[in-house]
Amino acid sequence: MTSSKKIWAGIGLLAIVGAIAFLIAGGLKENVVYFLTPSELLARGADVVDQPLRLGGQVKPGSLDWNPETRDLRFVVQDSLQEVRVHSTGAPPAMFQEGQGVIMRKYFPLRS
Repeated sequence: MTSSKKIWAGIGLLAIVGAIAFLIAGGLKENVVYFLTPSELLARGADVVDQPLRLGGQVKPGSLDWNPETRDLRFVVQDSLQEVRVHSTGAPPAMFQEGQGVIMRKYFPLRS
């Protein structure tokens, strides 16, 4: 192999490695799931009312209210310090139950 062919092969290999690294980094960034705990959410104050966010915590036992006819789901998500009342529309996931961890992609705090 001549010197110029080796250079072009090296450049091609470098481009392929760079493209693969870019795809991996971009894919990881899109798939990282960041969520707020109830304490973090409440610390943000009124700016988050009725904003779609990810909320993660534990479903408080005794708080689940599910109406399958209207697909209306209400429950409380808690962490070790705070709790947030949640209203969601749509069927809950199959494994959704009280006392278990949950991450809601969108939620809407109820106004008391």
